[in-house]
Amino acid sequence: MGFIKVIKNKAYFKRYQVKFGRRREVKADDCAQKCMVIQGKNKYKKPKYRMIVHITERDITLPKDSGYDSESKESIAEVHWKHIMGQNIADCLCYLIEEEQCDSRHDGGDYKKAHAAVGENPVYEKKPKKEEERWSSSEEGKLPQSSGVSRWELVNQTTIFYEGFSDKDNNKLIDQAK
Repeated sequence: MGFIKVIKNKAYFKRYQVKFGRRREVKADDCAQKCMVIQGKNKYKKPKYRMIVHITERDITLPKDSGYDSESKESIAEVHWKHIMGQNIADCLCYLIEEEQCDSRHDGGDYKKAHAAVGENPVYEKKPKKEEERWSSSEEGKLPQSSGVSRWELVNQTTIFYEGFSDKDNNKLIDQAK
């Protein structure tokens, strides 16, 4: 067996930085959490329903469930449904209007319109895509293939055209332009 060079020498271990303790213990996966939180660049304006659970040394943290009662340790579906439908916001706005702490223009009309529209037709209809006008095209500067005129013929025609001009003609054109 031949000589094997030791790559991991003292200098390597001096510069080596260990991962965080939670990464070493395989309790936290930062990459997976980032994939859950960060939205894909090709999914703009797309709602992302997620539930991020953090397991720490002391406890497990979850997003708050509005329908969960901590005393009876039961989940109440009606309360959760009201929060989904925005009934808690409607109750708050009604209270503020009664107490005259809020303008009457903030009566939650947008919520009413949105829920009425969803009640009439709950199926989402895709809007037709608008064709955007391209301000530049790679086809604009190209010669048509069927014309039979080569690029060099056009170049020769333009050079012949400009060779016909003399300096006097150019000066006259410049004076006329002024």
